[in-house]
Amino acid sequence: MGLGYEVETLREEIKRLTVRIIELGWRRVNLAVEVGKIKKSSNLPLEDPVVEKALEEEVLRLCDLQGVDRRFALNLLNLLISESKRFQKTLFQEFSE
Repeated sequence: MGLGYEVETLREEIKRLTVRIIELGWRRVNLAVEVGKIKKSSNLPLEDPVVEKALEEEVLRLCDLQGVDRRFALNLLNLLISESKRFQKTLFQEFSE
């Protein structure tokens, strides 16, 4: 078993993990949409800085415990939050029309 086999094995694992991350990300978006519906029907604001800060602190705690690069984790978290807000904003606009 040469280097080519090892590289292909690693690439397959990367592919499998990428697909799983996408699945989990989409599940997260769907949950955010449900939260958005509740926010809209309850006249709550789209953004909640306190919740976002608490989530950031939890992610940073995880980074420190597991040796995850903080910049990587925060970039990913910011993307997840940004996408959740994008879908929620669309939902808010649909309800307003």
